[in-house]
Amino acid sequence: MRALPFLLAAFVAGAGCNTVHTARPIGEGNHQVHLSVAGTTVACGSDEPTPVPFIVGTYKYGVTDKLDVYGGWHVLETVVNQGNLWFDVGASYYLLDQQGFLPGVSAALTLSPMITPSAPNPVWAMGDLNLTASWAFDANDDHLVYIHINELQYFKY
Repeated sequence: MRALPFLLAAFVAGAGCNTVHTARPIGEGNHQVHLSVAGTTVACGSDEPTPVPFIVGTYKYGVTDKLDVYGGWHVLETVVNQGNLWFDVGASYYLLDQQGFLPGVSAALTLSPMITPSAPNPVWAMGDLNLTASWAFDANDDHLVYIHINELQYFKY
């Protein structure tokens, strides 16, 4: 039974895809660089999963105290997967402030086009609409617990 807390923590940590940088706004005029290392496999150069992490670098800017805009780059697609260019552009808005046990709520919309020069249809995109409920347990909002749901749509051109 001593291993149960460790196994539960490992399950919770491994259940998510990555961190959510859209959970809370960064504030007007602030900048943030975010590196996400997510998942355990991606398809690199083939349709078969390859055991390498999914790495995304993101730059974020606070337009207002509730509105952030961001752009990101999916690193492995360019470096490993035949020179594809996959990036993100989006915005997030903090809808509701946390009130005690009621969570703070944010919504984000991200468009992620991918350009594959060698493919017959070289451009496709993914739209991602998400909603995040988050709870901060310290005065500076440094550590959050959150629930994140999203809807993905793929578009091929």
